[in-house]
Amino acid sequence: MANKQSVVFFLLLVIGLITYFPSVFGTFLWDDYDFIVDNIYVQTMQIDKFFTAQATEGAGRLSNYYRPIQFTIYAILYAIVGPNPLFFHLANIFIHIGAAITLFAFLSQLTRVLFAFIVSLLFLVHPIQTEAVSYISGLSDPLVGFFGFATLYAFMIRRHLLAIALFLFALLSKESGIVMLGILILLTIYRSSKQSLYTLFICSFIAFFYLLYHGTINVMDMGNAFGNHPYRINIFIRIATFLSILHEYILLLVLPRDLFYDRDFSVELLTTPWHVPSMIVLLFIGVICSVLLKYRLSLLAYLSFFLALAPFSGIIIINGIMYEHFLYLAIPFFFLCVLSLFPSKRTDTRFSFFVFMFICLLIARSWIRQYDWIDPIRFYHQTISNAPNSFRAHNNFGLEYLRMEKYQEAIESFQRAIVFYPSLPNAYHNIATVFMKQKKHQNAERYFQKAIQEDPEFGYSYAALINLYRETNQEEKLKRFIEETRKKFAD
Repeated sequence: MANKQSVVFFLLLVIGLITYFPSVFGTFLWDDYDFIVDNIYVQTMQIDKFFTAQATEGAGRLSNYYRPIQFTIYAILYAIVGPNPLFFHLANIFIHIGAAITLFAFLSQLTRVLFAFIVSLLFLVHPIQTEAVSYISGLSDPLVGFFGFATLYAFMIRRHLLAIALFLFALLSKESGIVMLGILILLTIYRSSKQSLYTLFICSFIAFFYLLYHGTINVMDMGNAFGNHPYRINIFIRIATFLSILHEYILLLVLPRDLFYDRDFSVELLTTPWHVPSMIVLLFIGVICSVLLKYRLSLLAYLSFFLALAPFSGIIIINGIMYEHFLYLAIPFFFLCVLSLFPSKRTDTRFSFFVFMFICLLIARSWIRQYDWIDPIRFYHQTISNAPNSFRAHNNFGLEYLRMEKYQEAIESFQRAIVFYPSLPNAYHNIATVFMKQKKHQNAERYFQKAIQEDPEFGYSYAALINLYRETNQEEKLKRFIEETRKKFAD
């Protein structure tokens, strides 16, 4: 058995390196700048801040992320190699491979080695995973996968203290690590093991205090992004919206053809929970569950699939409605559920050939998708072609042009962002930054003021205006602006 496991581990390592080889040619992208390049806590290795502050505080940004382990790894890498994206990409790749290996170790305790290997391989190479592996800021998903599946493996072999420690590491990797507690409960029921109750109690205790602490650090209200839309205030509308897009998740798992980032803008927000297609989906979920009652392992995997998606179901408002990386932990349970329905005698040569061809197609699709991820301009073009009304895509595209000193293209991208969300200050501020680079101070001043007009609490434009007045020696304007600002915030 040990020799067989070693062969599987080696195969997963080699296949993983082959699958994600194109990603090593990628650069920094999207949130990578807030997470690493512009994050002073990462650059100065202030590891204590990663445990006591929200993730992007070091870049002067608000977020609802708490990712101590992820940012500790960033800080260590930055201290050793500086802002070299190659090594950050390698970290993502190797930790994702590690997650596939710990997944196999866990699944081999539940099912046949062949099925455990196939599921782990599908988890490893599925092109949906490029959003977590090829994107440096996606590291939290491989981390929570590695520690989460290791938690389940330690639990299965009755190393309970180790399982508790690994569960804590999963929580400190990403908030979705909390789903491992639910899966541990399912495993306890599946095995009818009363000896595991102590472990469940300790993990529940840890999860409770983790959530309390998380709430004190992350005070950003993600509901503001939805304004007065019913989605913000009605949990049943949010769950109905999730059910209405569940078929898209399933389709991505089976046929990952249309892959793109910022999928939120492809989702129609519901305004009532009484949405007939959503209710049909809910009924269908219940019917499948009743059918699977006689297939214990498939039922376990089926319920675990939905548990893995629970944090993204609208129960709580988070920073997105639909992203491909939301499926990271759910993928293996989907395929385990399907494979567990196959009796041993049916896994013949034709079955093996079909699985082999499917995996080869997934690897090929993964390579094609990585072609988008490794080039920022190509990535933004591809994203905007699929989500043309995405403010963030247009705004970040402009920032990319700004870094490349293509100022006219940057302004055009920011202006397109304003068309979709004219009340957000970011694009106005970024246009002003372009004018500052061009020494067009009057235009810059006008756009900084416009950003403040749209959001009187947008601190970046206040600081930028102060710097502008100092650079241009406009002492009277500087003095008047500081006095007006002090009075405004004093009131």
